[in-house]
Amino acid sequence: MFIPLRIHSVLQPWPGERDTGGGVGGWVARKGIGAAALTDIENLYGWAKWKRAAEARGFKPLFGCELEAGGRTFVFLVKSREGYWNLMEIFNREGEAAG
Repeated sequence: MFIPLRIHSVLQPWPGERDTGGGVGGWVARKGIGAAALTDIENLYGWAKWKRAAEARGFKPLFGCELEAGGRTFVFLVKSREGYWNLMEIFNREGEAAG
């Protein structure tokens, strides 16, 4: 099964495929894809809107973000509340390293 993992919201300041449910969310629903991930770059911008859009269109909303480290880009997906807090810890460490 194909699951899109790199959808960015309109709320992030970087370029890329952007959505909060209408365009790509509508496409996911029309194609009958069971889940899709919103993975904004270096932040958690549009999660609430993505969740509402997914629920309205009948697919499972997945969440995460893209982070860059050492010149490489990594996609982190959140599986649970604990995963969310682990991601927040990564954000905090990233901020401390930059500051």
